[in-house]
Amino acid sequence: LMGPTGGYILGYVPMVVLAGLSIKLAPKNRMLQFLGMVIATMVLYVFGTIWYMMLSGNDLAFAMKWCVVPFIPKGIFESIMYLFGDNLDLHVAFWEKIADDINGMISTELVEWLLAGFNYYCH
Repeated sequence: LMGPTGGYILGYVPMVVLAGLSIKLAPKNRMLQFLGMVIATMVLYVFGTIWYMMLSGNDLAFAMKWCVVPFIPKGIFESIMYLFGDNLDLHVAFWEKIADDINGMISTELVEWLLAGFNYYCH
């Protein structure tokens, strides 16, 4: 967590809360949920990018090029997958696959906690 990408890991906490709130506050409006997810993802990127810039000494353009822009398509895909998906279990399975892919990069407990938070706010 104390490395240059720790802000992205910490940024998942407010992201999960904001995405969950958008789902909870607009349970039948997928477009508002999508907007909430976009805002939540932007909060994640702000947390992570500021942290990265502070610890690495790189400027905003460099941080955006290497730490944000490559991940925008994945974020859009995930949000659209939720927006048009009918089965939330599919989305949970997707997040579990992501967790498996990053297992070892961050603690398993943190991944499980984030998944539990995501599941809580989505159900």
